Amino acid sequence: MSDHEHVWETLEDGSKLCFECDQRMPVPALFKYSFTVKGSYPDGNKATMYGHIYDEDGTPWSAFDKAVAACQALTPELVVDRTKPGQVSLRKNKKPYPRIEVIHEPPEFKRDPQEKCCFCQQPTPYWVKGKDVACCQACATTHVLAEVPAKADWCAKNKVPHDAANN
Repeated sequence: MSDHEHVWETLEDGSKLCFECDQRMPVPALFKYSFTVKGSYPDGNKATMYGHIYDEDGTPWSAFDKAVAACQALTPELVVDRTKPGQVSLRKNKKPYPRIEVIHEPPEFKRDPQEKCCFCQQPTPYWVKGKDVACCQACATTHVLAEVPAKADWCAKNKVPHDAANN
């Protein structure tokens, strides 16, 4: 037990480190929520959207807001009446999913151009720890480890010879 108030710094992988005692707080796991969002368009047509999101095991409202935002990102004109019961339903999976931990490419491996992120296809110097697949920091916070493709699949998609990727 420490005798001070922790002063936390958030590290690149999402974990936190106390300045005073070097105590490290791990990145919390994410939970998968399946959702149904019902809404309507300004012209009166109704819409129902389905999908899934990942959220920390926090309040259901956090997952609720993310579900509505995900639908409105795809269809900005969708209006969801948050006061009506049944407009948004969430189902939380029981097991947590580990987050993606990324590491910066070592200077001796510096590539130009950089490899593409396995999710958004943007060039990145970050790699999934233990999987040797490129993943940017933004995608690492919005996806889970189970969604990272196998190295052979990633190499095939990016036209990288699997043997060359091992060197």
